[in-house]
Amino acid sequence: MAAERVVLASPLASAGGRVIVSPFQFYVSGEDNLRVRSVNSLFGARVSLQGRFLEAGGRLIAFSEVHVPNNDRSGAQSDYPLGNGYLLNLSVVVSNGAPLLGQTFVMVQLIRGLSGATIVLGCLLQGYITSTQQLAWPGSPIVSSTEAEPWVRQINGTNPAAGVEIDERVPAGARWELLNCYVEFVTDGNAADRRVRLAIAPDAAADTAIVSTNVIQIANQDFGYTFSPNLPFANDTLGNIQCPMSERMILQAAARIRTSTAGLQVGDNWDAPRLQVREWLEVP
Repeated sequence: MAAERVVLASPLASAGGRVIVSPFQFYVSGEDNLRVRSVNSLFGARVSLQGRFLEAGGRLIAFSEVHVPNNDRSGAQSDYPLGNGYLLNLSVVVSNGAPLLGQTFVMVQLIRGLSGATIVLGCLLQGYITSTQQLAWPGSPIVSSTEAEPWVRQINGTNPAAGVEIDERVPAGARWELLNCYVEFVTDGNAADRRVRLAIAPDAAADTAIVSTNVIQIANQDFGYTFSPNLPFANDTLGNIQCPMSERMILQAAARIRTSTAGLQVGDNWDAPRLQVREWLEVP
């Protein structure tokens, strides 16, 4: 069994202290291969793996493989044979679809074996890619999925039935930072004082944060509420209310963003919430 030749790299100042793979080829004996792992939230995305390989006999070849990610933030994996020789360089880029930065995360690993039990020998590439921004080995730093710039999403939530509170959930495989939440609330003709609150819970357990408003909404009124960091409490004659909430509201998968309305009546109606979030992919 031939031994691997591994060259350790020192962090470069230009990489912000992160490790950059050393610009030297890996010798592989035919037992070592490439693995592509991905986590993706865009329907129809395809990832191209391309590179150059110097065979032991001296022939230089270019290779290209296509990896198909899942579109539900779950992990996908593909293994590709290398042969006997030297891996010179490779790159990964989205070849189908137009993801924004933060939607398609990939890692490329060197593994021992191709079927059955395999051993991961090293990570060559790791980070987010798009159709125009690729990762390259050697050269690209190894970046975690929660370290890089997230995808900023605008979300139209679910419109609940009359008399039912809003209850939005962070999807599996995602981490959100809640930037802004806008909700509209229409009250029925019942004479009652309603006070709107926005509640945050990590899952089905008790709430960990409740943002209360300073406005009483009575019968037959249509108000719009904006919850966002650094806002002062304010309202106008048109029923627009703004409410401050905590900064850096970081929510894991299954966390709930919901309303909790004091005095809610059976005919009161919430419209679908509009959320702005930063979304990172949680890579298993």
